[in-house]
Amino acid sequence: MALDDPRASSLPSLAPFWGQLQELETKYREAKAAHDRARRRLEVARRAPDMDLQSCWEVYCESIFSLDAVTSELERFRGNAIHIFSS
Repeated sequence: MALDDPRASSLPSLAPFWGQLQELETKYREAKAAHDRARRRLEVARRAPDMDLQSCWEVYCESIFSLDAVTSELERFRGNAIHIFSS
């Protein structure tokens, strides 16, 4: 939409949108990194009898839960953003 488009003046400021998107993307990257670490640790525990496989499994499951939660937040944000850009 061009800045001289009459609809542009009716759009709310997009600064909060970009700030929230950046925050969610950061949360997603952190959750993904935690999941990757937990997955690698689980692989090591699978081959190392001295590691606590149960503990590694629990951390892995928690990382999946966190990744799912932030993905859900991004999906809600995407759904709300559709209304901003379709006005």
